[in-house]
Amino acid sequence: MPGQAESLSEFEKLTDTPHAASWLQRDAGVRQAARRTILSALLLLLLFLTASTWLGCFPLPPPLRPPPPTLPPADPNECSNGIAVPHPSYHFELVDDCETLLLVRDRLAGDGRQLYWSGQNSILEWRGVEVDDSDDSDGSVRVVSLRLYSSGLEGDIPPDLGKLSHLSALTLYENRLKGTIPPELANLSKLKWLDLDHNRLTGSIPEELGTLTNLRTFSAGANQLTGALPASLGNLSLLWKLNLAANQLSGPIPAELGNLSNLEHMDLAHNQLTGSIPPELGLLENLRYLYLADNQLTGEIPAELGRLANLMLLEPAVNQLTGPIPPELSNLTNLYYLHLHENDLSGEIPPQLGSLASLVSLELSHNQLTGEIPGELATLSKLRLLNLSDNRLEGAIPAELGTLAELAQLFIAGNFLDGCLPPTWRTIDKNDLARSGLTFCE
Repeated sequence: MPGQAESLSEFEKLTDTPHAASWLQRDAGVRQAARRTILSALLLLLLFLTASTWLGCFPLPPPLRPPPPTLPPADPNECSNGIAVPHPSYHFELVDDCETLLLVRDRLAGDGRQLYWSGQNSILEWRGVEVDDSDDSDGSVRVVSLRLYSSGLEGDIPPDLGKLSHLSALTLYENRLKGTIPPELANLSKLKWLDLDHNRLTGSIPEELGTLTNLRTFSAGANQLTGALPASLGNLSLLWKLNLAANQLSGPIPAELGNLSNLEHMDLAHNQLTGSIPPELGLLENLRYLYLADNQLTGEIPAELGRLANLMLLEPAVNQLTGPIPPELSNLTNLYYLHLHENDLSGEIPPQLGSLASLVSLELSHNQLTGEIPGELATLSKLRLLNLSDNRLEGAIPAELGTLAELAQLFIAGNFLDGCLPPTWRTIDKNDLARSGLTFCE
């Protein structure tokens, strides 16, 4: 365009003069000097920051700690890689168990994530996992035992454990597991040992566990379980240990527990059980330990308990039991501990108790017992603790009780006793004789 041509021409004329050339040169020099100044300033700033860091003025932030090692979520093909399970096409059932365990791993929190069960390690090396083929006639290799006690596990018990159909032992005690006991555990038809002690489990005991007819040990003490004892536990005919102590269980003791003919150890102490002690417990001819203390049991002590010829400990203490001490308890010739304290028992101390030749501890304190102290107790030659305090006993102390040479703890105060104390009692370390108000015989 004509206007544009004229403008360009004028510009060319201006820049073609010596004055214009000198201006352009000065402008370029200014720009170069500015760039040098900026670069120098940046270099000085970098040197300053470096020196300041060395001097501690501006410390660099600490490096981020790497996260704790975690395992990736279970991969469906992880157990078929030939590493976790050798010859996976042949041991396909063990592959199923492997996949189940990886699901269990991913559902456990806390230190449970440090189990390091992984498809990159043989299942034979996995912590707490036992694999065996001796239980199967067809020779298939399966997971038969899972022992994860004191492992820092948290979270709920995964119901997937019920898929480990050949499991014979499941021990999860002393962890921080919460939630309920999964009824799916009843699918473990070969289970012999189930130990859930010392966790934070809540809810009731599943009725379905009564189908585990191979169970030898069921232990879920020191949790927060509630509700009633399932009568179905009476179906566990091979059971030899039942420990449900230190929970919040309520309701009566099922009479069906009298069907546990192989039971040796029953611990239901420290709960909120009510009702009477079932006389059917007298059928447990193999029972050695019966702990019922610290409940709210009422009624009388069944005379049928005198049939428990193998019993070594009988402890229904700290309840609300009434009535007399059954003389039939004198048949318990293997008894070491008879603890009936802190009840409302009445009547006299049966002199027949003197036939308990193995007795080491006799605790009858804090009841309403009356009458005199039977001299027959002097035949308890192994007795180390005798506590008759805080009853309504009266009369003189039998002199023959001074022959109890093993006696190390003696408590008789809080009664209406008279007479004098056997001189040999002076050497007993732990006693309340001063509180009794009696003096030693000359």
